Order: sequence, then structure tokens, then C-alpha cells
Amino acid sequence: MIEVLRSAASVLRGLKVYGHSDNVGVLVPRHIDTTVLEQSLSDAFTAHPAGPFILTTSGSRLLSQPSRFLGYDFVKPMGQNARADAPNVDGREAVFCGDILTAESMAELKMVRHKFLGYCAAFRLSNDVREMQARLVSLFDAEVHYRQRVAQEQAR
Repeated sequence: MIEVLRSAASVLRGLKVYGHSDNVGVLVPRHIDTTVLEQSLSDAFTAHPAGPFILTTSGSRLLSQPSRFLGYDFVKPMGQNARADAPNVDGREAVFCGDILTAESMAELKMVRHKFLGYCAAFRLSNDVREMQARLVSLFDAEVHYRQRVAQEQAR
């Protein structure tokens, strides 16, 4: 798909393009005619030597309200930059905190950390997730340090 998008680089220049697998999203300023952009992309997908690919679209949306794409809520509040938010970050953080503090063994704690880092990788575009990652990596480190200290004291 990247080759098809490269062939349409002239119509995508200056725009933010998000993609995964066979999904593509483009953040487009209001002054650009999305109908023309969609037709140009459709033509590129149809004409590409690896194709023809039939492009389907879910249409354009204003981002004054969140729009779900690839698991993110894309939004552009008035007077701010567009951003990609992961849904329910606060709830996920509470769950991960609970999992960290209730893990019964170091192996279980490592499994929680692995799951947590996978979640962070999946939502790496989200500032909220990056901030949560910074907080919880500190919690993981503190919990590991605490457990190691307790284990050393018990070994004496």
C-alpha cells in the first residue's frame, strides 16, 4: 500500500496520513476539497501496477467531535492541533496499576509489564498513553525494586 500512496504523493503533500494494513486515514484542512482528494486516491489505487485496488471510503468527517479510526479517537478542538487519543486511558491506567500492585510473583509482574508495553506500542500516537507509560514504568520499577528488597531481607 505504501507504494500506492507514494504514487499519490503530490495530492498528499503536507497532509497527515495514518495507516495500518489496508486502512488509510488522512487529516485534511477544511479548505481542501475532500471529494477531489478521494477521487485522486481512488485513481491512484485503481491505476497502480500492483492493482487494480478498489478504494472504499467512509467519507469525510469534521474533527470538532472525536472520530474513531484504527482504535484512536481523532479530534481537533477549536484553536488546537489535531490529536489522536486512545479511548479510556484513565480506566486502562487504573487497571494496569491494580495489576501491578496485585501481581503475586515476579513472573506475573513481568507478564503485566509485557501486556502494558504492548498496549503502549499499539497506541503510540496518543500523548495520553505516552504520559501514562512514563508514570507506570516508574511504578513498575518501584514495585520491582521493592519486591527485590523484601526478598533480600527475607533471605537473611
